[in-house]
Amino acid sequence: MRKLIVRLFAFDYIVKTGKRSGNFLRAANIIFPLCALTIILLAASEDWNVPIYLTIISGVALAISLFIGFVYFNYYPVKFNELDTSQKWQYGKSGYAELSPNELDEWWAIDREKESLVYSPLWVLFVNIIVFILFITYMFI
Repeated sequence: MRKLIVRLFAFDYIVKTGKRSGNFLRAANIIFPLCALTIILLAASEDWNVPIYLTIISGVALAISLFIGFVYFNYYPVKFNELDTSQKWQYGKSGYAELSPNELDEWWAIDREKESLVYSPLWVLFVNIIVFILFITYMFI
C-alpha cells in the first residue's frame, strides 16, 4: 500500500511535450477528479435522486486523498529507495534531502543523465483538463 501511495502522491509528474517539459503535483490527478465528482454528486443529488451513499463514499475518498496528499508525508517521510527515477531526481534536487553516499552517487548518475530521465506518460497531463471540461459542462448545461 505504501508503494502505491508513494507512486501516486509523492513529488511531481514530469511530462515532456516536444522539446519542453512541465511538471505538476501527482496528487492533483487524484484530488481534483474526486473533488469534482463529490461536487457533482452533491449538486445532482436532488435532481437525479443520487443515493446518499455514493456522495458519502466520494467524500470519504476525497478526505483520505487530501490527508495523504497534505499530511501523511509529514509523519511518514518518503525514503530514497521507495522512489522511481523521476522522483529520486526531484528528491535530490530538493534542499531538505539528506542522502547517504550511495544515494548521492545514484542521484548524481541520474542528474548527469537528465536527458534520459524517465518522463511520465502524456495522458497524465490531460486527466485534470478533461475532468475540468466535463465539470464545467455539467455545471453550466
